Amino acid sequence: MSSVHVYTTIRTRPLLTRSTIGHIVDTVLKDQLSAESIINVHIIGHTRMQTLNTLYRGISAPTDVLSFETGENWSGEGSQELGDIFICQPYIITQANRFGVTPREEMIRMLVHGTLHLLGYDHEKQKDATRMFALQESYVETCRIVTK
Repeated sequence: MSSVHVYTTIRTRPLLTRSTIGHIVDTVLKDQLSAESIINVHIIGHTRMQTLNTLYRGISAPTDVLSFETGENWSGEGSQELGDIFICQPYIITQANRFGVTPREEMIRMLVHGTLHLLGYDHEKQKDATRMFALQESYVETCRIVTK
């Protein structure tokens, strides 16, 4: 079983409950890893996300999701801390409207997306993007059904 710690710094209620967030992340982790792992999920606003995006990517604008691996080598004993996922809930709501999906579904998608990044997936090359997004949408469908 994985451990998912959820932190919120927004004033509005998060789109998903802590237990739903944990279930979504755990669904991906159980399928991808055999070892126990720890992930921190941060639900944040535009200002904090823009600050992170500026500092770490040089882009002075908010974005939907950022993932940061811990960069620690895992010895194989105990739980492995994979890293942190930062999700900008106001951005997710706007993005969901733009894509014609519910904010809840888009939040699920970004949780899965961030988790896959922590597991080493990326979408820099077309071949990798095709693989990652297919896997992402498979997990989104599974999680959307299971977490209704």
